[in-house]
Amino acid sequence: MPATTPATADLLPQLAVAIGYKAGPFTAGISTTGLNNAAWQLDASSAAKPVNYTGAKTLQAWQIGAGYEFGDFNIGVVSERTNSSLASPTTGSFDQAQTTTGLVGGYKSGPMRVEVRYAMANDVTGTVNGSDAALKKDTGATQIGIAMGYQLHKNVQVVGSYTRMDNAVNASYTSVSGFTLGKGVDMNQIALGLAVTF
Repeated sequence: MPATTPATADLLPQLAVAIGYKAGPFTAGISTTGLNNAAWQLDASSAAKPVNYTGAKTLQAWQIGAGYEFGDFNIGVVSERTNSSLASPTTGSFDQAQTTTGLVGGYKSGPMRVEVRYAMANDVTGTVNGSDAALKKDTGATQIGIAMGYQLHKNVQVVGSYTRMDNAVNASYTSVSGFTLGKGVDMNQIALGLAVTF
């Protein structure tokens, strides 16, 4: 397995390009982000971890998504494909890819808002040191969530959410809360709060 000590902390330059389209209730977009001096061993870390290894490396992600609104309802879908590779005479090599897909549906009625979310990260595919046998298996995860909001005042909203995370044996994904989870650890999270804008 390649070492995780970066040659330098500077991960620039970074290139990002995005294109969007909107026609009435329909929206669509595609974007890409790339680093030419960093790589991320996808099967070793569920969280994004670009490292400036010694050797030839690439890190590229493509995202494509679409959404549609009809009356008080809206739906959306987004998919991301991440590719990363490293060829180093000192720290080893890998060539890996992973696809994640997300679905979201929303409803609004007066002061109330409801949103349902589903996301799935597929197992990482590819090789480590030229061998697919060395690749860690069971690196995917699924997440479901529901969030609700109720506008009490133009500046005050009550918000609540429930999130369920199911990690495979070698995955450690977490929610946007940022809580750290160990590999293979699942999570149920309930949040309730008051949002105030000024």
